[in-house]
Amino acid sequence: MANGKTVKVRQRWYSQEDVNRLYALSAGRCEFRGCNKFTLRHEPTQQDGNYAEKAHIYAFGKRGPRPAPEGTPTAVLNGIDNIMLLCQACHKRIDDNEDTHPVESLREAKKEHEDRVYLITGFTPDYKTKPLAFLANIVKDVVTVSDGDVFTSLFPSRYPSCKLNPLDLSSLVDSSEWYGSAGQSAIQAHITDFYRESPSGRPSHVSVYAIGPIPLLIQFGSSLSNKITTDFYQKHRVRNTWKWSDGEGVALYETKKIQDGTAPNKVALILSLSGKIHLGSTGIAPEFSVYEIEVKDGELAPNFSFLKTRADLDRFRKAYADLVSRLGRDHAGVTEIHLYPAIPAPVAVTCGFDLLPKVHPNLVIYDADKTKGGFNQSLIVTRH
Repeated sequence: MANGKTVKVRQRWYSQEDVNRLYALSAGRCEFRGCNKFTLRHEPTQQDGNYAEKAHIYAFGKRGPRPAPEGTPTAVLNGIDNIMLLCQACHKRIDDNEDTHPVESLREAKKEHEDRVYLITGFTPDYKTKPLAFLANIVKDVVTVSDGDVFTSLFPSRYPSCKLNPLDLSSLVDSSEWYGSAGQSAIQAHITDFYRESPSGRPSHVSVYAIGPIPLLIQFGSSLSNKITTDFYQKHRVRNTWKWSDGEGVALYETKKIQDGTAPNKVALILSLSGKIHLGSTGIAPEFSVYEIEVKDGELAPNFSFLKTRADLDRFRKAYADLVSRLGRDHAGVTEIHLYPAIPAPVAVTCGFDLLPKVHPNLVIYDADKTKGGFNQSLIVTRH
């Protein structure tokens, strides 16, 4: 009562239907842009509970942050379009800093979050893929790939069926361990476990993320099953993402014979993609017939950034497979192809992956090492 009159006081009341919809549309996660915290579990104890807060975009009261236009009905202020699901920290953040978190920004964040949830939950089992990561340090550079990297690279075409369990050879400190029994055993054990039958069956699709020394990546690729559809991803350092660019790309590949050898069954292959490898720098003997696949990125010479789209990689795989099959036909008795590569990581993996067992020759891989005077044989890859 005020001066004998009844004063109607606004109440924070939400319909159960709107509350249910808000939790469903947000998937129980904080809708603040960049947070995405799951609000239905206490992280330190992993105990289930409701730790979400319903935050007004336009303030409920006239003195609150982001006051609503005069005369805005209570039903609108308490309606689902004006309410965000937030964690406690983000709720305090937006209310204590209204100048940097205005109404339009919060509305956009709410819509982006709810649109993303709608898209993700629309995936059917046909869209799932099992991610496989392979990591080995290059010189002293530490390499990583996260679950977030994987999801970003796949979305919106596919979604990961499980968390990453990377094969990480960073603890092996030099090439003698990488290319010796320790590295080979680690690769084979991890791959065997990766493809092992689970309650949901063997994976129907695999997505590969690999960084490491080129010979090791070729060995890794040869250990993968080519009976399961497999996609390969590239770490694009300029854009700092594993996601392929859209489109057909511009990279083309020229295959040519650059040396006639004296021995019909001696064959070498130079891959000049990331950089140009000159025949004189390889030390290849005169008895070898030497072939080269060179990238033509528009008018540019071989370079580090030519591989931008999945189509760029697919065109290389076709050129490589065609040449390997041709070498088997044209050079009677050839059992080995001596390979000199300057190539990106996914290309290296596919060089091993695309070998056909009992059909294609083995690969004798050479690694460029200035400390050892140039190219040196590192390992022999046989398709398992």
